[in-house]
Amino acid sequence: MLPKQIFLTRAMEFKYNCVKHSFIPDIHIILINYRLSDFDTYLSTGHFPTYIQWKKKVKVAVQETEESLWRFRTQIDKDFKLFSRIHTLSKGLHPAWTFSRKHPLLIEQCRFIVNLCTLTRPYEEPYFLCDKCGRFFGDITVHIVLSCETFQSKRDKFWCDLNDIGPIEFSAYLHSLTDEDFLACILSCHTDFDLDEDERTMFQKACITNI
Repeated sequence: MLPKQIFLTRAMEFKYNCVKHSFIPDIHIILINYRLSDFDTYLSTGHFPTYIQWKKKVKVAVQETEESLWRFRTQIDKDFKLFSRIHTLSKGLHPAWTFSRKHPLLIEQCRFIVNLCTLTRPYEEPYFLCDKCGRFFGDITVHIVLSCETFQSKRDKFWCDLNDIGPIEFSAYLHSLTDEDFLACILSCHTDFDLDEDERTMFQKACITNI
């Protein structure tokens, strides 16, 4: 086939440094970045994995490399502190996305709470003045969700919805959490408390519709 012949021709030119401008060097750089040495082996021996083997190998290599880079960045970048905590709780796809599949009318609220999980703040100034309640705050998400007096009525409604979920022990459990843990809990739409499936869905809906 013509495409394969063109590829082999360019590959041989690349192997023997006969050409500087080609798509092969770009491909080679990508493969090196993902620690895929099969192309170099192919150029030397002519052996290459089957289509199924190669597809599986590429998928695993890309996933491992990107996950490693992601973990490294979240560990050194303080903007990802809250996100790392929430991602650990959710353990994969954010529950808001799975919730939106069954409740498409709440897709915008689901999108908002997921975006809120990745909200960053400037660190040049330690405190900011809230133009709604006149109080200083350090983190806008913590302030609006947990303490701003302007949103107290909405906060009361949120707690009413939470208190209606599960046994009274669940409400006591939520009240026992620190501000940081409670914020991570409601933004992740996940709790370690033992709730049944219906109660967990109610908790997710309460978080999504009230935040």
